[in-house]
Amino acid sequence: GTPRESHPDPVMASVVRILPGQYIHVLDQDTNIVQLYTGPRNQTIKDSERQQGSIMEMLVIPPMHYCAVENPVLKGTDGQPVLDRHGQYKVRHGEREIRTAETHPDPFPLYPNEKLHEPPTPLRVIPADHAIRVRARRDFEGRVAGDEWLVAGLTTYVPRAEEEGVQQMIKA
Repeated sequence: GTPRESHPDPVMASVVRILPGQYIHVLDQDTNIVQLYTGPRNQTIKDSERQQGSIMEMLVIPPMHYCAVENPVLKGTDGQPVLDRHGQYKVRHGEREIRTAETHPDPFPLYPNEKLHEPPTPLRVIPADHAIRVRARRDFEGRVAGDEWLVAGLTTYVPRAEEEGVQQMIKA
């Protein structure tokens, strides 16, 4: 007889094994909604769904570090992501969120549309008799976009989403 070609089992080919500390985004092509699935789990990808990108590792912020996330998902009073009437995650488009080890002690995924703007970065310790110059990116708490001010030591500087342009250390 003729040799049979070996084809992967279509059911097995559509199962994604997500390990602890990993996540995937899956697009439902019928509804155009992207879902987030976190491990550990075996996730079956239906014919009408497509995995977006590869399996990703959750973000871990070490102590005394921060990261910046663009387009952060909107969270409710319970801390859970808010969904719109279609089941999509609501995102604060154009916003930036600073996350620290204190605000996010556990590993976390990026939700659909969230982007890592700045990877985990050490917080700056400002010594006594020193300061750093900070500029407002937009209006907030009585400051106007473009305002500049000094943050004096001795302190650990945690950046804010509304700030930019942290300059070199200035000795007082």
